[in-house]
Amino acid sequence: MIKRMADIPNNCEIFVDSSVLVYVHGEHISSELVEKYDKQNYYMRTVGTLLNNNRKLVTSWLNVMEVLSVHEEHMRRDYASIHGLEAELSLKRYRRMSDQRIRVQAELERILREITTYYTVVPVTTDETVVDRFVSAYAGHLYDPNDFTVVEAMLNHVISAVITDDTDFHDDVRITVYAD
Repeated sequence: MIKRMADIPNNCEIFVDSSVLVYVHGEHISSELVEKYDKQNYYMRTVGTLLNNNRKLVTSWLNVMEVLSVHEEHMRRDYASIHGLEAELSLKRYRRMSDQRIRVQAELERILREITTYYTVVPVTTDETVVDRFVSAYAGHLYDPNDFTVVEAMLNHVISAVITDDTDFHDDVRITVYAD
C-alpha cells in the first residue's frame, strides 16, 4: 500500500530505505538539477521533521553498506567528470588513487557517523531460508536480493512502515510505503 508522507502514523517505527538515505546523507545535489535537488530537500525536511518529533527511524547495516557504495561511486563519477576522465576512470582505478581514498574515507566516515547518530541500525542476516524465499517468490515481487532481504528483516522486527524512493517496494502488500 502506498500512502503520502503526511500520513505516517505517530505510533510506529519507520524503516528508511537506502534510496532515501542517499538523498539525506549523500552528496549535495546542485540546484541546477531541479527535480533531484527538490527531492533531496524534501527528504531532508521530512526526515528532519520525524527526528525532531522523536520518531524512531530504523535502517539496516545492509542499507548502510549500499549508501556507502553509492556515495563512493558518486565521488568517482564527479572526479572523473571534473578531470575529463569519464570514459577511462574505472572504480578499481579510482580506488588506487591514494589522495581520493583519503577523501572518500572522510566522506564515508561522515555518512556512517550521521546514520548511526540518527537511526537505529539493525543487522540483517542472509541464510538459506531467505535465499529460498527470494527465489520461490521471485515471480511475485520486484525486489533485488538486497531489498528482499532487508524487507524480510524489517518484517521480522515488526516494522512495516517504509520510506523509500524505490518503486520496487510498491507492490508488496505486507508493507506500507510512504512516498510523495
